[in-house]
Amino acid sequence: MKKQISTLAALVTLATGLAACQGGGQEMAMAPGRAPAAAPAPSPMDGRWASADGIFVANFRGGSFQSVDAQTGAVLANGSYTMSGGRAQLDWLSTSSNERRSATCSFQGQARLSCTQSSGASFELQRTA
Repeated sequence: MKKQISTLAALVTLATGLAACQGGGQEMAMAPGRAPAAAPAPSPMDGRWASADGIFVANFRGGSFQSVDAQTGAVLANGSYTMSGGRAQLDWLSTSSNERRSATCSFQGQARLSCTQSSGASFELQRTA
């Protein structure tokens, strides 16, 4: 009887140890002394924005964006963005003209951006989601 109890205790200990190894997943695979990489904080730009004039909609995520025609869904531009303080720098390639363009945008609250292109033209974006 004592032998069965000690065998059972050994099996429970082994099963617990195996479960800990499997549950450790990422931590177990990491090099010793290295902390897990933190997920990047979401940017205030991340999400869906529409032009105030209703012409286009843009989806921003992780430093990239794409704008599409609000009526047809045709891609108008592909670009990137960076954040610095309360400003966003947008750089994109227009699909219709194949020209590179840029704009600097300032947040006017959490749901509105006022942007000025390098050419001097301005536009506004409103958060939709």
